[in-house]
Amino acid sequence: GRASAAIAEDECAQCTLGRTQGSLGQTDCVDCTAGRFMNETESEESVCYACPEGRASNALVATSPSTCTACAAGRSAPSEASTACTDCLAGSYTPVDGTGSCIQCEAGRFQGDDLATSCEACGEPRAYCPEGATEAIAVDDGHYASGGDALTREAQVPCEPGYYCLSATRLPC
Repeated sequence: GRASAAIAEDECAQCTLGRTQGSLGQTDCVDCTAGRFMNETESEESVCYACPEGRASNALVATSPSTCTACAAGRSAPSEASTACTDCLAGSYTPVDGTGSCIQCEAGRFQGDDLATSCEACGEPRAYCPEGATEAIAVDDGHYASGGDALTREAQVPCEPGYYCLSATRLPC
């Protein structure tokens, strides 16, 4: 981007690092806002570059992509130009630094804490965990646990005719 504040200039001045100007006929360059940076003086870009997903910056007039720091595992920046990382809430996680969006716990697993880096198996054959669970849920009377394996049950199902359900297990009559 270029700009000129003087009358009768032969050419417009290049914007300095951390600033840009994409509109014609302007007298000044514009500072990059938080979540963005400009690391080129010869750029013809009309806007500052955005920090990518999984990275954030609260710096103003940023001059380098290194100002966009990776969000720690358990936190995320789900969109470009993020100014801060957000915590993954219970029922979700991010396993590594620089993850764009928090991931919901898979069915059969749960996470009761914020800032998690993984989810735990439901762990109890008489409990189930739907997708995004924050805790293992006890199977209701007259139902049985289904899906997954003995430690990662995903749902509860009503007992069908010809069966009875005892301790979350379906048994034939």
